[in-house]
Amino acid sequence: MGNNALKQITLFDNNYLESGSTEEKLKCKKCGQYKSRSRFKKGYKWKGMIERVCLSCTRNKEADLKRLKKLYPYPKEDYKCPMCSRTRKDIKKEGEHGGLKNNREVFVLDHDHDTGEFRGHICNTCNSGLGFLNDDLSRLKNAVKYLEKFKKSIDNNN
Repeated sequence: MGNNALKQITLFDNNYLESGSTEEKLKCKKCGQYKSRSRFKKGYKWKGMIERVCLSCTRNKEADLKRLKKLYPYPKEDYKCPMCSRTRKDIKKEGEHGGLKNNREVFVLDHDHDTGEFRGHICNTCNSGLGFLNDDLSRLKNAVKYLEKFKKSIDNNN
């Protein structure tokens, strides 16, 4: 691992490298095991970056998703996202992430990342929102409170 990548890792998470080891080992954020650097995939976003999830956990995740996609096929044409109530046609018309521009599917398979349980199909935009909030219910509730407070202040000023 390059010196810069090592500095970057230790800057953000001192528990990521195994201390006292003669061989450089990294901690997988999924299984928590320390493994040699070769057991991690190189990152695709930044040169020299290493993924924080080991290859074994990555393969398990990919297998789980493949299994879920077989059990829960892609929704029909008239399907609406259960979060925002938009159809595939609405989303594509708006040209959002997942629309016609980048040829990705409009709806994604949503699942609990801890249990692997299928929750449903939701649009890419709603999936991103859940992801940015780490599927944390308290964060979602706080986001709703925040928006409601802002909405009330606008309504009071009109």
